[in-house]
Amino acid sequence: FKATGVGLALAALSNVCFSLRGLLGKQLKRRYGTGALESFLQLTAIGAVLQAALITVRALFGGGAGLGPLLAAARSPTTLRLLLLNGASFYAYLQLSWVCLGRMSAVSHSLANSMRRPATIGAALIFAPVKLSFINLLGMAVACVATLVYGLL
Repeated sequence: FKATGVGLALAALSNVCFSLRGLLGKQLKRRYGTGALESFLQLTAIGAVLQAALITVRALFGGGAGLGPLLAAARSPTTLRLLLLNGASFYAYLQLSWVCLGRMSAVSHSLANSMRRPATIGAALIFAPVKLSFINLLGMAVACVATLVYGLL
C-alpha cells in the first residue's frame, strides 16, 4: 500500500474527531452527570440510528453503488454466512465493551480498546500474509509501545 495525501488527511481527521469525542464526553459528564457507561450506551444507540439512516438514504437515492452489490453478494450462501457472522461478532464486541466499561475506568477501557487495532493487524497477517516494509513494522511497533507506555503513566 502507498501512503497518499488523502489517507493522511483522513487519519488526521480521525484523530481530531477522537479527541473531540473525549472533550464532548467530559462536557456531557459535567453538565448532565453521566458516566462513561451511560455515554458509551448512548453513543452506540445514536451510531446505530445514524447508520440505519445512511443505509436508508443510500438505498432510496442510490448514493454511490447503493445496496445493489451488497444484496447481490448476500445471495451467495458463503457470503451470507460471513455477513451474518460479521454482524454477530460486531454486536458481541459492542456488548463485551459495554460490560467491560462497567467494570473498569474509562481510561483503562480506552487503552485496552486501542490494542484492538494491532491485534486485528496481527490476525490479518496470520490469515492473509503480506510482505511488510520496515516502515510498516516500525509504525505498528510505535503504536503498540506508545499505548503501553501511556497506560503506565
